[in-house]
Amino acid sequence: MSVVERQMLDQLLQELNLGTSEIASADTQKRLGQVLSAGTFGFINFGSAGPDKMIYLRAVDTESTRIVFQSSAKVDEDKPLDVVDKLTQELLEKLTANRELKGVIAEASADDAIIISLGAKHGVAEGQEFTVVEEGEPITANGRVIAHRQNPIAKIAVTQLEPDYAICKLVNKKDGAVLAKDMKIKSGK
Repeated sequence: MSVVERQMLDQLLQELNLGTSEIASADTQKRLGQVLSAGTFGFINFGSAGPDKMIYLRAVDTESTRIVFQSSAKVDEDKPLDVVDKLTQELLEKLTANRELKGVIAEASADDAIIISLGAKHGVAEGQEFTVVEEGEPITANGRVIAHRQNPIAKIAVTQLEPDYAICKLVNKKDGAVLAKDMKIKSGK
């Protein structure tokens, strides 16, 4: 069973004055997170439970509107940042666990110096492997292209990490495959 958080997404659209326009369509809502460069929206509420002050945090996937994280905690009014730090750590652990990273090759001039568009700030680690994929045949549904087959052609591993990019070495590749700028890469954590 998946829990979907459409009410919070509708609230967000209303706050942005988008709820009555064409952006309220389901397809457009799915793309909203992509347009805003956000894969997840966070919603924070405060409330009281008897004498206790509480914070409630929900993280919602922008494409599916599925709740991916939910937590609550008592707020110590003398140390409010303690609970914020705790919830932030919980959220980061949940969002980065088993997350697939996607990027592109920025430069592939040498097999031991392949530069990719992902770095430390994206959650990449030294030694992490990525699959290089070549875009294949289109996949259609109802007469429109919904995706392209992705054919794995190589594996690369991170050897040097920078905040915005990483340098990789070739681990293996299919016979005849050539790595090139703008080829897609992906990795499961």
